[in-house]
Amino acid sequence: RNQVAMAQCMHLNVQNVMAIYEDRHSLWALAPANGALSRCQLPACRQEELEQLTGWRKRFSLLLEIIDVILPLVQNAAARLLYGVHWALRFLLGQGLGIVYKGVRQGMRLQL
Repeated sequence: RNQVAMAQCMHLNVQNVMAIYEDRHSLWALAPANGALSRCQLPACRQEELEQLTGWRKRFSLLLEIIDVILPLVQNAAARLLYGVHWALRFLLGQGLGIVYKGVRQGMRLQL
């Protein structure tokens, strides 16, 4: 009974708000081939429903909008940062290994 209540709460407060934010309705339909139930998504404008949300559901929809805006910026910044780290390591390690290799080569020439 608790699992059913938790699933219903998640559907009402999270999945339903996500569907409203993404402008879609989730519908159940009978498959024509075998008559089994299947879920399908129907696109529809749900702006009025989004404006009517209150409380926790409204805050969750705002969080979705913030994530939708900020996530590409964070991904771009992380990619640039990783590229800079990659370049710095490649440059520093490459020069370091080059100096070691040059020293080894010169040392080998002196021994011959």
